[in-house]
Amino acid sequence: MTAFTSWSARHRPDEPPSRDTAMAGRPPWRIRTSLAVLVVACVLPGLLLSTYFIVSDYEAHKARAIRDVIGTARAAAASLDRDLASIESGLRVLGSSAALADDDLGTFHAQARGALPFQNINNIVLIDPQGRQQVNTLRAWGSALPLVGGPPQLMRIFTTAQPVLTDVFTGPVTGKPIMALGIPVQRSGTTVYTLNAGIFPDRVAGVLAGQRLPRDWIAAVLDSQGRIVARTHEMNLYVGKSAVPDLVRAAHDQAEGVIETDTLEGIPVVTAFTRSNLSGWSVAVGLPRAELTAGLKQSLVLLLGMSAALFTLALWVAWRLAVSRVVAPADRLLDRMARTSRGESPGPPTEPARHDASLEFVALEQGFTDMSQRLAEREHEREALLQRITHTLESIHDGFFQLDDEGRFAYVNRRAESLLHQARSHLLGQALSTALAPRDAAALRSVFDSAVNRQQPVHAEAHLPSLRLWLDVQAYPSGRSLGVYLQDVGEQHAARQARQAQQVAEASNQAKTEFLSRMSHELRTPLNAVLGFAQVLKLDTRQPLSASQLSMVEQIDSSGRHLLTMITDVLDVSRIEAGTMHLVIEDVNVSDVLLDAQQTLLGEARATGIRLALDLPPGPPLIAHADRTRFKQVLLNLLSNAIKYNRPDGEVTLSASQEADAQGAPIRFKVRDTGIGMSPAQQAHLFEPFNRLGQESTSTPGTGIGLVICQRLVALMGGTLRVSSTEQHGSTFFFDLPAAHPPHPGAAQAAGNPTETEPMHKPAAPLAEAPYDTRKVLYVEDNLANRDIMAAMLGLRPQIEVHNEVTVHAGMERLDTESFDLVLLDMHLPDGSGLDLLAWMKRHDGMREVPVVVVSADVTPSTMAQARAAGALAYLQKPLDLPTVLEVVDAILAKGSVPAKALP
Repeated sequence: MTAFTSWSARHRPDEPPSRDTAMAGRPPWRIRTSLAVLVVACVLPGLLLSTYFIVSDYEAHKARAIRDVIGTARAAAASLDRDLASIESGLRVLGSSAALADDDLGTFHAQARGALPFQNINNIVLIDPQGRQQVNTLRAWGSALPLVGGPPQLMRIFTTAQPVLTDVFTGPVTGKPIMALGIPVQRSGTTVYTLNAGIFPDRVAGVLAGQRLPRDWIAAVLDSQGRIVARTHEMNLYVGKSAVPDLVRAAHDQAEGVIETDTLEGIPVVTAFTRSNLSGWSVAVGLPRAELTAGLKQSLVLLLGMSAALFTLALWVAWRLAVSRVVAPADRLLDRMARTSRGESPGPPTEPARHDASLEFVALEQGFTDMSQRLAEREHEREALLQRITHTLESIHDGFFQLDDEGRFAYVNRRAESLLHQARSHLLGQALSTALAPRDAAALRSVFDSAVNRQQPVHAEAHLPSLRLWLDVQAYPSGRSLGVYLQDVGEQHAARQARQAQQVAEASNQAKTEFLSRMSHELRTPLNAVLGFAQVLKLDTRQPLSASQLSMVEQIDSSGRHLLTMITDVLDVSRIEAGTMHLVIEDVNVSDVLLDAQQTLLGEARATGIRLALDLPPGPPLIAHADRTRFKQVLLNLLSNAIKYNRPDGEVTLSASQEADAQGAPIRFKVRDTGIGMSPAQQAHLFEPFNRLGQESTSTPGTGIGLVICQRLVALMGGTLRVSSTEQHGSTFFFDLPAAHPPHPGAAQAAGNPTETEPMHKPAAPLAEAPYDTRKVLYVEDNLANRDIMAAMLGLRPQIEVHNEVTVHAGMERLDTESFDLVLLDMHLPDGSGLDLLAWMKRHDGMREVPVVVVSADVTPSTMAQARAAGALAYLQKPLDLPTVLEVVDAILAKGSVPAKALP
């Protein structure tokens, strides 16, 4: 007997199981029980939905309440600012007194006392630079005054010349908690006194009372140290004491926010706070949490009561319906089915006994099972057919198995047994989900379900991860059963995946390159007009600008170049993230690059009063293994930041060093400044793109991506950019680069103390005359502004005739009919690329020797390499630099050599 027929024989239903056998297992549910479950299933969603709406309403109410609390805190902070501003205004009026200006302090004492009723403040104190009180309205004129003038915070007025609002302190005269608001009294730009108003907490409490808060709400004003200045509840107990720690920390870290905490009395509250921009104090308003949750509790109790009543009623109705409408008819039906299965006449329906234990649907199923005996003959015929098929299936090379109507393995041939790595005896009779690992079964099940649902053969690939197989699957449905053929196609799939991955990677890289190329072109093209015309206006000696016009054009030029730097930075970040940033790692003389970087920014440093020094070690020159251009870019960015964020008369030092006794040790580069430094919190976000660490509100220009570029460029060159900084004491950025092996021979470099040399770059000289006669130049460019810019630039050379065309085709026709001494080509033209026109010229003998210069806003290395390979003599990048344009054109038209900076 074969494996297939053997399994079928073991599972043939020789005789139907009796009713007693069916009942021997786990007792099934009665209809009454099922209806009770149905009632629960119907009621429960409504209960859950009601709960959801109650909770949602509570959350909405809570959100509105919190918004109200935040609005109240803001309003209180604004009122406090207005109150303090009025005190400051009064002090400034009093500080302008003629008696004070004449040092007639007795008269001034009388004036100050007279002003107290109008200002509603405690007292007025005049303090000299030594911290001594000269006038105190709490004491009569001429009386002895305290040795200590006031809190040390007031002495900052003499150094900053700015108003100061102190924290809560104990008054030296009153011995009570008090705050002071002081302003400078200046003569000839020097602060000679501080005029200070004493403010009792009661005044601040009056600001809180003016908000008309609900009785249970608790509001407080905190000074910059988190101590309580005023409070709506138990103020006398808590003034001058620290607020709860959670609130102090939150108010210190954030300008505004909402927290849940307990008050000093232990009351749970939701507290909203906001910090005053004028005083630096914080206003906190607490809403008791009990107010928020009271409504929720009432709604939930009501909901539970109604739900219990509804459930009881529904269960009683279901029970009555189960007896009268379901159980009795089912019993009558089952009795008739039993008679039919015995071959008897079913007879008329009879009433079942009331006490009869009903297993209705189990008995109904049993009645149909009894009829299976009549199918025995057909089962024997099926077994004989399967025997004949088995011999054929065992001899084929493909794997094959049969699934019955219930999805169980009915037959497995030897090849399928091998592919599935399981014995045939183990698979037969098992469902697919239990015989195979879950992920493998799911992969095959998707194919089988498709074939069964469509009732059509399905041919697909399936991956069985647990077996590490890729199978070619052909499933042939027959009703709910399936015949499945399997082939191992793992090798073919691996080869196909490798080809697809390579194609996707190539397409992705090409798309990234084309995107960056297009973005570079689209961003630089409008800047070409701005910077180009600005340069022409500055250098045009035939129509010179006035001093004011020249200043405005300088502003245009400076702003345009700042925008160009920002665009270049953004594109650099995009290239790095896209993986298209290509570095040329070579041996680089460190002293040359550092000196070049210093000279480039020396003028900028001197203009801002910063000393820019260079510190190199003695001995042979240091040789780093890096990309020279990107190495210099990193140094320039770090130096520029050190200059921009320094303090007046500050210093920036650029240094390089290497451990003397460590062969092959990396070279460390440092940029140290004496600037504003950074806090630990700022350092944690230092290398986040577009994060300027709070400097975006200042006039210092910047984009916030320079350090990100530096960090990633250093990483690409094998190093790590790090920082050491102390707030208000400067910062040091440093990184290591690999040293060349062995060091290059050469003259020893200057070393020792930091030095500052004269700038290598002098101001640009007036444009020189061109040493050639009349020349014809063809410019192929579709952008009108770009054509006008080139015409204006070359217009400074009267001997040059400029002719324009806007398409590749028009350029070809023009070159066919006229001779030109130079052709300028844009890369992106309406009907093709400028390189198409260049290739056409190289194929024609009469045009092969005509020099061609590419003029493009596309500055990607791949595009420049294509231009060089096509035969371009030079590559001018937009925005155009006027001196460079004239230098390149003059060199080519005068038959000279092209400057290195314009080589493609």
